[in-house]
Amino acid sequence: MRTGRVVSAFCAIVVSLIVVGCQGNGGRVEPIAADRGGKDRTKTQISDAGSAIPALVRGVDAPSAANQGRDITVAQTSGERKIALVIGNASYAEQPLRNPVNDARAMARALHSQGFEVIARENATKAQMEDAVASFGEKLGPGAVGLVYYSGHGMQVNGRNFLIPVDANITSEQTVALRTLDADRVLEQMTAAQTRVNVVILDACRNNPFENRFRGTGGGLAQMNAPSGTIIAYATAPGKVASDGSGTNGLYTQELLKAMATPGMKVEEVFKQVRVGVARYSNNAQTPWEASSLTGDFFFVPGNAGGTQVASLPPPPAPALVVPSLPSVGGFSVDDIERQEGAAAAKWSTWQAGMQAAFDKAAAFKGRPEAQAQVWDRFLAAYAQKNPYSNEDEALRAEAQQRKASSQQVALVTPTIPTAVSAGGGNKTAGTVFRDCPDCPEMVEVPAGSFTMGSPSLDGGRHDNEGLQHMVTIPRSFAVGKTAVTFAQWDACVTDGGCNGYRPEDRGWGRGDRPVINVNWNNAQAYIQWLNGKVRSVVQVSTGGGSGPYRLLSESEFEYAARAGTTTRYWWGDDIGHGNANCIECGSQWDNKQTAPVGSFRPNPFGLYDMHGNVYSWVEDCWNDSYSGAPTDGSAATAGDCSHRVLRGASWNDIPGNLRSAYRNWGPADYRNDFIGFRLGRTSF
Repeated sequence: MRTGRVVSAFCAIVVSLIVVGCQGNGGRVEPIAADRGGKDRTKTQISDAGSAIPALVRGVDAPSAANQGRDITVAQTSGERKIALVIGNASYAEQPLRNPVNDARAMARALHSQGFEVIARENATKAQMEDAVASFGEKLGPGAVGLVYYSGHGMQVNGRNFLIPVDANITSEQTVALRTLDADRVLEQMTAAQTRVNVVILDACRNNPFENRFRGTGGGLAQMNAPSGTIIAYATAPGKVASDGSGTNGLYTQELLKAMATPGMKVEEVFKQVRVGVARYSNNAQTPWEASSLTGDFFFVPGNAGGTQVASLPPPPAPALVVPSLPSVGGFSVDDIERQEGAAAAKWSTWQAGMQAAFDKAAAFKGRPEAQAQVWDRFLAAYAQKNPYSNEDEALRAEAQQRKASSQQVALVTPTIPTAVSAGGGNKTAGTVFRDCPDCPEMVEVPAGSFTMGSPSLDGGRHDNEGLQHMVTIPRSFAVGKTAVTFAQWDACVTDGGCNGYRPEDRGWGRGDRPVINVNWNNAQAYIQWLNGKVRSVVQVSTGGGSGPYRLLSESEFEYAARAGTTTRYWWGDDIGHGNANCIECGSQWDNKQTAPVGSFRPNPFGLYDMHGNVYSWVEDCWNDSYSGAPTDGSAATAGDCSHRVLRGASWNDIPGNLRSAYRNWGPADYRNDFIGFRLGRTSF
């Protein structure tokens, strides 16, 4: 599973826990991973027949008078089984996902540790999903404990929820029910087993790839009725959308894994704890929600270590208290030590807050790289002491050292942006804006220089594929498209007989000066081929036998041009701000709705528009999960997974963290969507 993703697409997780009690028969895990073609790649089984499974208590009958005031221990019932079905789908041909397989594996491990026999499937086709559900149903029976967990794409159509296999080819509303798995079928399978408690959990991530294609589809998942003895938990309110998360697991599953490991916590309290955690981490942008008709209790992990759950009844009146003789008062006290420690801790806490404020001020400094290095020197000298009550000071010093080194290495010249547009051909100075032909896009000459590529370890929202940070030196100037290629420029290619006659849809947002969308990497290469043919007679330079000067940017060239001499998260600073770009919560009129006309926001110091947000841009590089062995001379990576290509810059429906200069994404070379376009590069001779 790659750590990049084309988009944090809709991932639905369905969990059903059918609880009567449990049996200490141990746990087994049977994961099976299927490749993109649906063939099984791996099948492993982990057996632990000797593990002890704690009892789960559903409820206790009213006590008799003889039992009043005593604890009643309810032991597990023999013959009961705990069965789990775990499915994680990520490798979709359209909009592959980041976290479902990670989520499914983590859940399978957690359930196995809690005594479940686990049937696991990864990247399952429709046939494999149906077979897994059938196998799961065969293992269930009266008195069994059943759990189903699904992570992957899902959708609602006319109020019904469907789980999407990796081989689904959904071309119309009528094909949804035929080529997906109806979530109600899973619930029906379990209720038919005459179980006493059902728990259904639906975790819906944003950006369903089929949303808005058909009349009956909608965002998020639909509300499902909870039959008697059932609790249905949603990652967010029905009809709303949820976050896929920026770490190893989705946000909702991340909090669920933590909460369900808490001993002695009822399932209702587990979901309450999950709701608090998700709301906190999402700044209240996502609020989980439940509908319940439970009539009994269920514990993921019982509250005592003996494998039983204890229910306490009201105690009888206490007998008369016999007060023993009182001891003499001793002379031991630690009050003075506590006062000293408290005073010292308070002073260091104030010192730490001052260090953080100084760090933020240094990070906000916008001077020349040499001046930035001086600022970090002063910070390190002022806060050289070790805080004995915290490790935060060490982390800040390490980050300051890294930023100082970056500032010392970067030697960029920020050009003055001219207003005139020059004719094409010949050598150009940095900052020159030119056009090679009437139908050619405007280009901006970018200077040679060096920069630190990637993100530092403390950067918020950082992904592992953004490291290791490394120096890249661009040995000579090159030109970058002033904006992304527009519909008007693409349509000129089609009118002239180029671009293979392909005319992409604009979704009704308009063509003209809006960035072209619904183009894949191969389409971008067709446009470049046409453009090089147009300028070959105009640009009087030697191309060394090549096809022409125009090309896609390399990944390092794109980040270099996006940073434009800055070291902050975005070229304008470390905060997304308001009205600087088009994204979710960027503060523009187009946020999370559609593309904006190119040039709607301020240019960066190189004179380039929309390097952050609006549309992703294809770049030349083959996809690699890290920068290990990456070129350091500004050239494109030609080794790796070349069936997938790198995407940069993020889009109108990405969160602010994805707009960072260092953020990386990827997609199949033949993949198209309404948030993907491209920007030109041009070799200078």
